[in-house]
Amino acid sequence: MNPWMLLKAWYRQYTWPCLIFIALFSVALSLGVALLSQERAIKQSSANVSDQFDLIIGAPGSKVDLVLDIAFLQTGFLETVPTHIWHDLLDDERIEWFAPIVLGDGYHGSPIVGTTPHLLDSLYGAKANFPTMHSAFVGANVDLQVNEVFQPQHGMLESNDEEDGEVHTHHVDYQVVQKLPVTGTPWDNAILVPVEATWAVHGLGDGHADDEHEHEHEHEEDEHDHDGLEHDEHEESIHLGTFDAHDPFKPVSAFIVKPNSVASAYGLRSDFSNSETQGVFPAEVMVMLYALMGDARALMSQITLICEALVMLSLVFGIAALFALFKREFAILRTIGATRGYLLLSVWLFVFSLMAVGLLFGMLLVTLEVQWISHMLSSKVQFNINATLGAQDWLFGLAILLVGSVLALLPAVFVYRVSNEKLMQSI
Repeated sequence: MNPWMLLKAWYRQYTWPCLIFIALFSVALSLGVALLSQERAIKQSSANVSDQFDLIIGAPGSKVDLVLDIAFLQTGFLETVPTHIWHDLLDDERIEWFAPIVLGDGYHGSPIVGTTPHLLDSLYGAKANFPTMHSAFVGANVDLQVNEVFQPQHGMLESNDEEDGEVHTHHVDYQVVQKLPVTGTPWDNAILVPVEATWAVHGLGDGHADDEHEHEHEHEEDEHDHDGLEHDEHEESIHLGTFDAHDPFKPVSAFIVKPNSVASAYGLRSDFSNSETQGVFPAEVMVMLYALMGDARALMSQITLICEALVMLSLVFGIAALFALFKREFAILRTIGATRGYLLLSVWLFVFSLMAVGLLFGMLLVTLEVQWISHMLSSKVQFNINATLGAQDWLFGLAILLVGSVLALLPAVFVYRVSNEKLMQSI
């Protein structure tokens, strides 16, 4: 006897229970696979961010906070680096280049980063200099266009803070000179300005020995007239981002350092890890975080498997209970010559086929879920997370199906163990 004829009849007879079974199995499977794929995508995306920075030198404290605040532009609080570190970096031949980072101001939720052209080149491949003291390069996600003028706000303020009247605006005008390309990192939301400008805005001068006095005077004029930019010949002549040992250096949040070699990188980290500073490899910090995520991933996988098993068990027992109500049909099949092995195979194929269909629909559903979850997470963490299904996701789904194939034997064995006498009594 052909079991597929019997299965076809059951599909027609139990259409709605079959659809509910497939739907529950698909949703449970897709959620589990989506969570695991997102964890993998977050690790990959965050690694792409941290890989842009070889070495970060900051004030002593939490290494994780330093990496999150500098590499990921989180709105934490960092102590400033002692100014004499400038001299140490300028004199160190192991350094190819370094760039200061000054944080603290923002514009409509976008952090304003005071830095030098070296960072522009490193992050965006933009081989350009800041043309004036108050010029700004803006990331791809910043709501500003070329030639627009804006005033920086003290701290990272959101739009609701502005509505509450809590904005403290610096009366200095920055002009956008270039929109930077998309990088898929938090720096797409950043506004980069000359480090000299961030010092001048806060009344610290511009950090250049020959121009210190004059720029302090210019800053006082800006505070009184609130007129913003006043570009003069002297300002145009400043070599923005170029410093030497004679300059009166100002505090910075951190330094991003590009060593000449791997050996130099380890030497620099060791030399700058002391009571005044700490040298941090962002990739090393991320590895530590990934280890924690790995433990969470293992736990998540186990929880997902348990949830899937519970779903399958409940549905399998539901089908077993359903078949118990139809002993008369099985009795008729036995009367016309069906063996117990035939019934066992038919029931097992019926349950297994529902799980197989649920697996296929679940994997199709997960492709939509990962896009939706990725979009939500990207908007929260402000860097691109692009989750895709890999071979391990399909292997995970097949492992679930393998477990399901074993559980599908439960209703089949239930039918198999019913004796002929009991079946005949139901007729």
